[in-house]
Amino acid sequence: MKALGLKIILALLFFLSLTSNNYSQTFGFGCLGLSGVYGGIAQYNYKADGLNNSLKILNVGKISSDENLKFEQATGYRIGANIFRAKFTSVFFSAKGYFQFLKEEHSYSQSTVNGIEKNTYRLSLNHWGIGLDIGIPIITILDIKLLEGGITFFNPEFVSETSINGNTESNYKINTDKTKIGYYIGGGIILHLVPDYISVEGTAAYSFYQIDKMDNGTFAIPVSQVTNKFIEQGGFSAVVQLNIGFPL
Repeated sequence: MKALGLKIILALLFFLSLTSNNYSQTFGFGCLGLSGVYGGIAQYNYKADGLNNSLKILNVGKISSDENLKFEQATGYRIGANIFRAKFTSVFFSAKGYFQFLKEEHSYSQSTVNGIEKNTYRLSLNHWGIGLDIGIPIITILDIKLLEGGITFFNPEFVSETSINGNTESNYKINTDKTKIGYYIGGGIILHLVPDYISVEGTAAYSFYQIDKMDNGTFAIPVSQVTNKFIEQGGFSAVVQLNIGFPL
């Protein structure tokens, strides 16, 4: 599946390069530089059996429900730029770059002989990415993105914090030893509020992504016997963003 996704992205790159050579004189706007910036909200789903089962082991007997510590969906926001968006009579394509801030947090409290103990766990899946899309205009104000694909570069961080009566007792941060690379494939729609200047864009995609382990040299989340991966795989993601265009 991973190889198939990479082949689709490479094929899209090849198609776009041919299109730009053949129609370089017919770009509606943005063929030589920044054609717009955007910002929006994002949701990212993933499967983290290694993390979740390890947290169960660490907190056995402390909480009544495992669901309290289940990591599966991070939310946040995205900022980026459309490097160019070329639009023709029957087709359009874009190249884009972005940075996405994603976070999921869970905590629980319990009474101890020292007071109220609160344990908080926070996973950040911040990353930047580059992507390409291709689609077709439906009507003046509506475009359909038939295919969008891209590569992502993650710098994840996991925080484990314990406080008693509001005073921090321990705070550990763990991360990966290098940037983790993933990719995504999806599609969406673009609604033009002011053609070429302001539009709302929605994207749904499936992300392919793994983290084997997280460690800072002195503290690590133990890997359960169920899986040897901190995050086993990515999942469906969704982004809604507002585009501000600068026609050239």
